[in-house]
Amino acid sequence: MVIGNRPEIARSLLAPAYSMASVIANEFSEAVDDLSRSALIEIGLALFIVTIIVNALARVLVWAVTRGAPVRGT
Repeated sequence: MVIGNRPEIARSLLAPAYSMASVIANEFSEAVDDLSRSALIEIGLALFIVTIIVNALARVLVWAVTRGAPVRGT
């Protein structure tokens, strides 16, 4: 784990912590009740939404940069 794999919330952005994906991977097999399983699924949904937003912004950026450029053939 690059960011430290530490389950505590720290005050510093540079302190070790869990990533959203590592929380899902580490906790899903131990989630026995519906509430904890639902919370992990909501974390996955939040991660998916963040991914969609980042990809949409990347598409807009590429479109803005290449808007006036002629299309190159391969």
